[in-house]
Amino acid sequence: MLVALAVIGAVSMPMDARAQAVSYEPGPLFEKALADDRKGGLELFAIARYRAYLAAAPKAGNGPRVRQRIVELGVEVEAKVRELLNKAGAAAALLADEGSRLQAFKRIAAIMAVAGDIAGAGKIVASLPSVYDRDFVSMNIAIARMRNGDFKSALKVVAGIKTAALTFSAKREIAWVQAYSGDIVGAWKTANSISDDQEKSRAYVKIAEAEFSAGDAQGAQKAIAGAKKAASRIPLEVFRPHAYARIVEVQIKGGDFSGARETASLVSYGNVRARVDGLIANTRREKTSSRSSVSREEIDAWSEIIETRLNKSHFVDFRTFWRSLRNMDANEIVEELLKVSSDFADALNVLRETEMLWWPRRVS
Repeated sequence: MLVALAVIGAVSMPMDARAQAVSYEPGPLFEKALADDRKGGLELFAIARYRAYLAAAPKAGNGPRVRQRIVELGVEVEAKVRELLNKAGAAAALLADEGSRLQAFKRIAAIMAVAGDIAGAGKIVASLPSVYDRDFVSMNIAIARMRNGDFKSALKVVAGIKTAALTFSAKREIAWVQAYSGDIVGAWKTANSISDDQEKSRAYVKIAEAEFSAGDAQGAQKAIAGAKKAASRIPLEVFRPHAYARIVEVQIKGGDFSGARETASLVSYGNVRARVDGLIANTRREKTSSRSSVSREEIDAWSEIIETRLNKSHFVDFRTFWRSLRNMDANEIVEELLKVSSDFADALNVLRETEMLWWPRRVS
């Protein structure tokens, strides 16, 4: 696959054209992706760069091969997560403290679910004595089932969760998955069923983000209105500014700067207000530049993920991470393995969800 991609990429742009290419042109984007892919161990970077290349050249002749390679790279990341979790399980089983051991297996099960291993997570759930721990893993299983498109099973799992806060969190994430997958009606139904105003506001923000991405400004404004109304009812003042800040962020993403300024005026805490004001000012400057096409905005989105979400040392140099475990005790080894496996699983889902969010805008 790599040889085929390299050949196609090499003949797709003459050398003189490559020399003149800018960062938004297909040739340099493809070559960066291929370089990461060839190096090995940089699967997440290669996926993001291949996606940026496809954004620049959606009708490229090697598009089908690139998309297939993205799928293969995702499978490689999943295998890496399984390897990490297997090591974590073996190390956790040797922990002397029972409480630490149980907490480790709870986290292993939750990460399994995030990574798509629902069956493996389900096996561990039954062995957890704490209701909260079982509910925590079940929440992640429900979200994973929704990501797989199994809405009925996801809600069935949620119905069995006894911890109210975890039920709200599960429904919020399910609404998000529904929204970015195009089921806006279902997302609204799920969001409306959340009785906690903080989580309800977050669910509406997710719907607004999906609506903006799909080009439905009216639907996005409806969701934003719902998010603001729910945020205004949050009883603890310390949480309310952060809820409004999330709304500001999605308004900025959607290009609604006047709405963002209006929402920002509701933020009472100085440090949060300063952050949202800075976001508005910086994004306004970016929007006045020449990078206005959907293709370039999407390339910017993939670049931002590389710079902000993939800037951790274990993403860049996985072998060094493995070697670093030699100098740790058992508890530290378990903690590091769980942290890194969670980072890989979460990053892979971010890449997949970002692609889902951009797909409707690209089509429209």
